[in-house]
Amino acid sequence: VSAYSNGTQAVTAVTAKSIYGNVAIDNQVDGTIRAQANTGNAIAVQSHTYGSSTSYITNSGSIYATSNVNFATGISASVYGDSSIFNTGTISADAGRKAVGIQIRSQYGNALVVNADGGIIQASGTSYAAGILMPVINYAESGYVNNAGNINATATNNCGAGCQSLALGINVGHILQSKYSDSPTTVTVINSGDINVKADASVVSFVTGIRTYAKSGNLSIDNSGTVTGYSANGEAQGITAYTQYSPISVVNSGHIDVRSNNAAIGTNTTGDRTFGIEAISNAKYAPAGPINIENSGSISTSGWTAEGIRIFATYTTDITGYNSGSIIAQGYGSPGALSTGTIVNPYAIGIYARVSAGDSIFTNAGSIDAKTNYKADGLMTVGAGNFNTTNSGDITAKGDAATGVYTYGGFVGSGASAFTNSGDVTAIAASIAYGARNVIGYRGVTDDNSGTIQASAGVDLPSPAYAVADGLWVYDLVGAITVTNSGALGATAQSS
Repeated sequence: VSAYSNGTQAVTAVTAKSIYGNVAIDNQVDGTIRAQANTGNAIAVQSHTYGSSTSYITNSGSIYATSNVNFATGISASVYGDSSIFNTGTISADAGRKAVGIQIRSQYGNALVVNADGGIIQASGTSYAAGILMPVINYAESGYVNNAGNINATATNNCGAGCQSLALGINVGHILQSKYSDSPTTVTVINSGDINVKADASVVSFVTGIRTYAKSGNLSIDNSGTVTGYSANGEAQGITAYTQYSPISVVNSGHIDVRSNNAAIGTNTTGDRTFGIEAISNAKYAPAGPINIENSGSISTSGWTAEGIRIFATYTTDITGYNSGSIIAQGYGSPGALSTGTIVNPYAIGIYARVSAGDSIFTNAGSIDAKTNYKADGLMTVGAGNFNTTNSGDITAKGDAATGVYTYGGFVGSGASAFTNSGDVTAIAASIAYGARNVIGYRGVTDDNSGTIQASAGVDLPSPAYAVADGLWVYDLVGAITVTNSGALGATAQSS
């Protein structure tokens, strides 16, 4: 099936619409569906239903959508009810502006996309590209994506002066709980395949391998595959989970590798940042669900600033994190000015967690390596609740200033802090090095070291003006401080 337009008309190769009825489309293994437009939009397969209905689309053949100037979509489904798309074949969208492999919208129902082993989804647009897109869905029951195949999304730099480009592998966005059901909204993404995203805009470019958003309910991401991302001039994110009130669970046993190529600050308002895993809970009026992040795979980030795992939570949210894998955060560049005029400094952090009023529990049994020209932190937790950090692995931070493990609870009402180390913690800095730094406000600090903590300052500078090194630095404003050491604590500083 082929549909062409050489003029300004939009093109759709296959369309199925129904009012209060169900729709089923099946493109079989030898089937090819192609939509090609010149300056109009191109959609290869489209399903649209009204009323209480379902849409079921399967592809084991080939689907192509091409627009030389405008938008191109391989499969589009907009349904008032349940909608499912299964792909074991090839879906390709190429556009002069925006390209989407699969776009699915299910209102008052469930949205499901499966890209099975052997399935290929490719999207290439000048300013925007997405492999699988679930946009804003009003009162949906659930959004579910399972990828075991290959997803490639590329936003090229052929969109003119001042162009911004965005590339997304999987994007599940803004799902609200159904007003017809008491069950919580569920957002689930499972990846055991390969996801590759790339954006090349010379001004500002953003890439995210897996992005999810749910206002309330449950949000979970499980990656056992490979997620890679490259941004020529902007942010690069491997996995991002965003909510206001939902519990968040992100589990990585696969490989995440993201990088931003620009060593300068960039021209946007945030700088050129990279995150392997980012989880954000932005509650406003009530406590949010807990956040749990687990990594047994590998996470590698590099850019002007780099963070392996980043967690940010407002209001009352409890955070737990566990790493038994490998985390590398490589920052580079020098301090610079944002487009807003604000001077900011580059940094590298292996794990960063900030919570306004909840508890933070982190365990590292793997390796964390953070390096930069400016400030580096291996594992950093900030907040006003209780802190419990345990390390039996290896943590290394290296920069102009470096801290291996940093806990900061310097807020009114801060809870107690405990740090237990039986592994190796190393901080190497040109000026200031802290092996472990535990700063808490009001409830006391307990540190127990049976491993090795080493801080070295004055390194990589032949004659630094000053150098400060502390193996273990502890402070509490009101509470008691208890330090037990049966291991090795070391600090060396060299200065002119």
